Amino acid sequence: MTIDPQEDKDPATPEELRAQVENTREQLGETVEELAAKADVKARAKDKAAQAKEKAVEVKDEVGHKAAEVGHKVQDTVGRLKDRTHAAKDDAGEAAGKAAESAGAAAEAVGEQAGKAGGAVADASAPVRDKAKAVVSAVREKTPEPVAEKSRQAAEAVKRRPAAAVGAALGAIVVFFTVRWRRGRR
Repeated sequence: MTIDPQEDKDPATPEELRAQVENTREQLGETVEELAAKADVKARAKDKAAQAKEKAVEVKDEVGHKAAEVGHKVQDTVGRLKDRTHAAKDDAGEAAGKAAESAGAAAEAVGEQAGKAGGAVADASAPVRDKAKAVVSAVREKTPEPVAEKSRQAAEAVKRRPAAAVGAALGAIVVFFTVRWRRGRR
């Protein structure tokens, strides 16, 4: 058995004893509170749930910002594609117009030459001139149409359902981030 050095001293005064008892009570109260906090599984679970919720909100916000960013990029790309489609349509129209002008000039030249050749040749040039005019009309109608039709279809689809285009882009983003997240967990 160990001997307490205070046993050899004079007994403490009542005030000192009261102060010691009060100090011991405070320490005991703090210890009990700490033990109660450790034993309170429900409160600890709530804290963990709150932390998980905060993290989920952060991830949701980050994904929302990324989705908005990608949505803007998609809109920009669609705008550029529309501009390019219009430019291609205009270029195709110009080319068809030039081809038609050339064909018309050729038809006129043929007509002039036929007129110079005389009556018999003039009669024979009428079908050639008509044929040349038909070719010019066919070139005007057929040359830009495939390009124009495809561009019209794409533009109409986006105009009719812009939400579908944005939704498809957002779906692709979610899949991308999900795959990336799963690969990171391995």
